[in-house]
Amino acid sequence: MMINNCTAMQKQLFEWIGSKDGHTLLLVLASRLIKEAEHNSAITAIWPYSATVSNDGCLADEIAHDFYIFLAENFIPNLPEHPELISLVENNNLRKFFEYARKKFLWQWQEKSRSKEHNPAGYLYRRLRETISASPQFISGKGVNNAFLFKLKKDNQSEEFIQTSLAEESMASWSVLPESKVIKSEKDIFKQKYLHRAALFFWDESCGKMSIQSLAVRDLQRYLLSIHSWLLKPSSTVLEDDCGSVFVNNAFKDTMMSVESMAVLAEQLVTGWNKDQCAVFLMRLKEPPIKLDEIAKQLGITDHNGVHRLFTKCKNSLISFSSNWPGPPLSELPEECAELYLEQIKIFAKKRIAVRNRK
Repeated sequence: MMINNCTAMQKQLFEWIGSKDGHTLLLVLASRLIKEAEHNSAITAIWPYSATVSNDGCLADEIAHDFYIFLAENFIPNLPEHPELISLVENNNLRKFFEYARKKFLWQWQEKSRSKEHNPAGYLYRRLRETISASPQFISGKGVNNAFLFKLKKDNQSEEFIQTSLAEESMASWSVLPESKVIKSEKDIFKQKYLHRAALFFWDESCGKMSIQSLAVRDLQRYLLSIHSWLLKPSSTVLEDDCGSVFVNNAFKDTMMSVESMAVLAEQLVTGWNKDQCAVFLMRLKEPPIKLDEIAKQLGITDHNGVHRLFTKCKNSLISFSSNWPGPPLSELPEECAELYLEQIKIFAKKRIAVRNRK
């Protein structure tokens, strides 16, 4: 029944975005993106058009057309995979629905910006994820903080992913994969064969230094960037001192400043949640997530639908809040920022529950 309802919903959405009213909305959203690009350096960095200002409306028309294609070929066809979005349409909350679509449209730009030409370091991360995901020698998945993790495949091993953090480790003194010494160009470094060999070498090196459960692909990327530091250009300025450390430009430092403010922002977000929202959010983020029915039973909520609505409310408020805070939206910051932000949200959610329980 849900499939039939969803199919009818998709058909109606297809028809509406192709109508005059739909096109008017797409133009409004396109104009908003143009204004944001004029004042937001993060959007400017991934802007795929030849101009950021258009007085004749041609640029808005071009963006609106691209947005229509994104909705028709990507966003709406994938609607059955996102019950929270179906709920927005069912409740006639189209403003939030299309605002979420707009953010996904921006994320698509960001993915395209992770190209060899514009961001070789970002493209390296993507190629590492693709290589490890396709390898029969590794198993991979997301940890509790949504970090993409991997480990060497062994018989009868647990499928749970617990990250061994190397965040404080300096990679400058680590052994260098012999093949790395002869690689001088992007043409060779992005090849699957080399990246797979590098992942195996990095795993062995890590295990030789400490007890390892799972490693983050981000740490593997950091290791390779310590060897091939030229990949940081042109997105950052690289300077190497006698110890081989790497200093990046002010834009990167500004991003790290954003990371430092995550605790304050998380507290502001959670302040708007009630006790049940905090509890539901924490239970759904456990590994593995607690089932909706079980959460309803523990919290005394009528049924799983009530739990689903609370969790959806949390997610929507998180997306809205992190899209409108000062500086670049969360979706356009490094993955580490999202991981830290999520951890801070969990901390304040636990504190909020504890305070109310003492009353």
